[in-house]
Amino acid sequence: MELEEIDLEDLAQFNNVQQNALMDVTGTHMIKNMNTGKESTTNFHDHKDGQFATVMNTNNTGKMNISGNHQFDQFANQGAVKVMPRTFPPPPQLENMEELEDLAQFNNYSNMEGGMTSITGTHAFKNMNNAKGGKVMVLDHKDGQFATFGNTNNEGEMQVSGLHQFDNTTNAGQFVVQPRQFKLMDLATFNNFVNKEGGNVQVTGTHAFKNIKNEKKANMVFNDHKDGQFAAVENMENAGNASFSGKHAIKNMTNNGGNVVAIPRKFEDKKEGLLLDLAAFNNFSNMDGGNAQFTGTHQIKNLSNAAKGVLVFNDHKDGQFSTVGNTSNMGQMSISGLHQFDQFSN
Repeated sequence: MELEEIDLEDLAQFNNVQQNALMDVTGTHMIKNMNTGKESTTNFHDHKDGQFATVMNTNNTGKMNISGNHQFDQFANQGAVKVMPRTFPPPPQLENMEELEDLAQFNNYSNMEGGMTSITGTHAFKNMNNAKGGKVMVLDHKDGQFATFGNTNNEGEMQVSGLHQFDNTTNAGQFVVQPRQFKLMDLATFNNFVNKEGGNVQVTGTHAFKNIKNEKKANMVFNDHKDGQFAAVENMENAGNASFSGKHAIKNMTNNGGNVVAIPRKFEDKKEGLLLDLAAFNNFSNMDGGNAQFTGTHQIKNLSNAAKGVLVFNDHKDGQFSTVGNTSNMGQMSISGLHQFDQFSN
């Protein structure tokens, strides 16, 4: 079926749709296969009672706007897709229930080379794949609504701002986690994050990572924030390059076989009496082949350096220093400046 212009209202069923012009979809409908042309515009509108369309296979090369509870199984995008918040509030019968305000659902979403996808509001993606040359923006929402992602594989460009939740994330492209655009705190949460060879990750603001694996020839940078916001990392394994500036908190830095640099803050602390920069590490293990450098004010509770590891504590022009609780050194260690060590075993 080739459509020049059509409005759908309630419960129409389509087997194959070739959409080359303008198409508006509102209400409960079923579409098995949808293919959109480069010059097309397709709008999935919200419904005041939460009705939604179900689409099995979507191939988009044009413009597509999605608002509401619509459900997509297989989705491939080479055009421009906007997944937006709902236009209407939840129906009255749902006001006292813990229902999401808007929830467009995608089973498998592939953003192809040249594809552009922007996501705002509460939505769910089971599997998100962003190819090299693709761009995905997961944007902040003024009321703190967020999207949830099961498995994310990024080889292109991906930006995240807001309270979004990611379970398993693999990056081999450019991945930027930004502060929120709105004045509420920002906390994008990542369960398992793997940065592959050639991948670049930038993290700024308040976010939480449970497990990070930064592979060889991968780069991960934790930037300072002007208001002192920081990322919290429970477990991090580094074989690539990792840099920390600001008040980030790392519980366990295990098996560092790459390069770690902890540098001074870029911004001055606005509150008197607080340290200018304080990246905090609970347990830091520098393994054979690992290199770690600390400059400025940082804190390490337990520090171990293996036989072929290298640790360097640099001097700071203003006399800033690191404090280390327990140190066990079997490798090479260099100390210059006012650094403080409590228990030291060499």
